[in-house]
Amino acid sequence: MAYVKVRPPVKIYHLTGKDNLNSILDDGVIRRFNDTECWFCESLDKMRAYMEQTVMCEGKPYYAVGGQLCRYPKFVPEDYVLLKLTPSHAKDNWYRWDQEIPPGSPRGLVQAAKEFSMLKIGYRGDMAFRNAEVIDVPLFLTDGITQGEPVQTTSELRELLFEHVEREQREYTDSLYRMTQGQLIANAGEIEANRFCYNALLTMRLDREQLKVLATMDDPLEAVRGGGRYVCLEHIQDPANVGALLRSAAAFGFAGAVLCGNCADPFSPKAARASMGTLAKVDIIFADETGQALAAFKACGIPSFAAALQNSVPLERVDTQRLPGAALLIGNEGNGLLPGTVAAADKAVRIPMAAGVESLNAAVAGGVLLWHFREV
Repeated sequence: MAYVKVRPPVKIYHLTGKDNLNSILDDGVIRRFNDTECWFCESLDKMRAYMEQTVMCEGKPYYAVGGQLCRYPKFVPEDYVLLKLTPSHAKDNWYRWDQEIPPGSPRGLVQAAKEFSMLKIGYRGDMAFRNAEVIDVPLFLTDGITQGEPVQTTSELRELLFEHVEREQREYTDSLYRMTQGQLIANAGEIEANRFCYNALLTMRLDREQLKVLATMDDPLEAVRGGGRYVCLEHIQDPANVGALLRSAAAFGFAGAVLCGNCADPFSPKAARASMGTLAKVDIIFADETGQALAAFKACGIPSFAAALQNSVPLERVDTQRLPGAALLIGNEGNGLLPGTVAAADKAVRIPMAAGVESLNAAVAGGVLLWHFREV
C-alpha cells in the first residue's frame, strides 16, 4: 500500500462505538492503538459512503491490524456515535492511503479501490482535538441529521473551571490590598483558609461529570428529574450560608440545589469553604425567578414545601416517607421567602421552637429542614 501526504483538515468526522465515547472525551484524544494512523472522513457524505462499505456490510471480510482476517458483525446503529472534531494542532502528519491493487486486476476493482481510498484520511499518531460535537448515528442515517450536540473534553472543562476560579481569586486578592493592617490581622484565619482551599482545588482529582457541574454552572431547569429531592434557595445572600446549605443537601441525599434570584455565588471562596468540598456532589441549577423553579418541580410531579413562620404546619405533620420527591424552599436571611413564593408552594412548613425564640439562622434552619426531608 502507498501513503500520500495531504493537507491538514479543518474539520473531521470520526466513527466510534458508543462505549468509547466517555474515554475519548476524558482524554481529548483519538488514539491509533496498534495501527500506524487513526482514521477520519472529511465530510458526512464521505462518512456515509465509508460506513456503507464497512460497518454496514454484515459478514463482509476485512483485514484487521496485524493481518488477521475478520468479518463485520451485525450493524446496530445505536451502538455507534459520530464525532465532529477540530484537530488541536495543524501538524503535517496527515496521509491518504492509496490501496495497492495487483497488476492485471479488473478495471472495476481498481476503480472501487481508488474510490474507497478517497473516503478517508489518516493522522499518523494519536490526535488531540477540540470543539467536539456528537452526532446521533440512527438519526444521521434516517433523517440526514448533520448538526451534532456540542460536548466538552475533560481538559476543556478544566480550563473553564480554572478560568472562573482564577478570576474569583484575583478579585479576592485585590480586596486584600485594600485592607488595613488591622483588617488583615482580623481576617487572618479566613485568608489562610482561602489559600488552603484554593491550593486544594488546584490539586483535586475531579472526574468529567464533576468538572461539568463545576465549570459550566448553568445546568438548565430541565435537569430537574421526577422523584428527586431538591433544595431551592431564594435570595440567600451570605456565601457562607449558601455553602453550608449545599453541604447539608449533599449530606442528606438531595439530588440538587436550585439557586433563584440574587443568591450568592456558590463558587466564591467563602461559599466553597463552607461547602467543605461538596460542590460536586449535588447538581447546581440556576433560575432567574423562583416561579420558574416551581413550574419545573410541578411539571415533574415534585411537591414543593416553603419554609415560613406564618400560616404553616409543623414539620412533624409532614410524612416524607410517601412523597414522590420533594422541593424545599428556603428564603433570604432577613426576610425569608417572598409572599408570592409561599403562596405558590404546595405547602408551608415550620420548625417547632421553644417560646421566646423567633427564628434560626438560614443555614441552621435549612439543615433541620433538609434532615426532615432527607432521602431515606
